[in-house]
Amino acid sequence: MAPQKRQRTTQELELHEVNRLKWEWKACADAQITRTRPGGSFTLDADNRPVAEGLFWWFFDDPRSRYDLRRGILIKGGTGTGKTTMVNAFRDFHLRHGGNLLFESAATIALEYARTGQVDRWLAPRLVAIDEIGCEKVMRHYGNELNVIAYVLHERYALWQRRGIPTLATTNLDSDEMEQAYGPIIRDRMREMFTHVVLDGPSRRQPAPTV
Repeated sequence: MAPQKRQRTTQELELHEVNRLKWEWKACADAQITRTRPGGSFTLDADNRPVAEGLFWWFFDDPRSRYDLRRGILIKGGTGTGKTTMVNAFRDFHLRHGGNLLFESAATIALEYARTGQVDRWLAPRLVAIDEIGCEKVMRHYGNELNVIAYVLHERYALWQRRGIPTLATTNLDSDEMEQAYGPIIRDRMREMFTHVVLDGPSRRQPAPTV
């Protein structure tokens, strides 16, 4: 059986159970913030609450999500709007509930190819999330040059078509910049395989304290 985003259905959950799960996800998000800002917490507001709510139901394959359950999700937004923090929180939440979401930056995946010549784990039939796509460099492994993320997206598209397994990603780039990074074919496939979600708002990063 193909892996699913969810490990249980929320369709019939009582309100208190839904609220408990949302509180649990918020705790995962808070934990992401406190790693770099002790005592801090993740703020839900008008900019990010609709995205968080939609992702929450999407992970459970629940039609209450505002997003197409058949497609993956590409979160687009400026620097510091909370894209990475939000996906990290959902990764931790997913793992708590028996999921196996694999999450890494595009740059790290490209470096993995340069070091090992392999990206197989990113092509496996499981849910994966790729952070900051479009910002990585084209890599070489023993003289073999590869646009690694373009290749991964190409293969993930085929996996989605064959088995319905989606991909989650984030980016700072707009559509034209994405085409410059990966070419028109990958851009066109990204239009089909992803629901494009914009995470607006100012940067949420706090300046380092003055010493």
